[in-house]
Amino acid sequence: DALRTEAAGRGGAGPRVIYAGGRAVTASPLLRSMVADATGLPVVCPPGADESSARGAWVLAVQALGLTPSPPEGEGPTTLPHPGAAAAYRALWEELVGLNAALPAVRCGA
Repeated sequence: DALRTEAAGRGGAGPRVIYAGGRAVTASPLLRSMVADATGLPVVCPPGADESSARGAWVLAVQALGLTPSPPEGEGPTTLPHPGAAAAYRALWEELVGLNAALPAVRCGA
């Protein structure tokens, strides 16, 4: 919701999909499912997503040359959110924020 709210404030409609990269995400259907459920958005791992650091370096190099990098071709696995899961995560988040506010401030070394 925060991503959609911020984008709407800038005149955009907000994200419709999350492109994820990194070996942890590409190797874990559970992690992709949790991200999809918490955000209410599909999570897509484009081809080569497990090598996202190398792709990021390539994008920066291409941009440094004044060129426009091309997006990844094709689509990898897509994980869809479970209906109603985003609302459940939002309720849990609000509960966590309330509990955090109720706790006294903890200072290290005090």
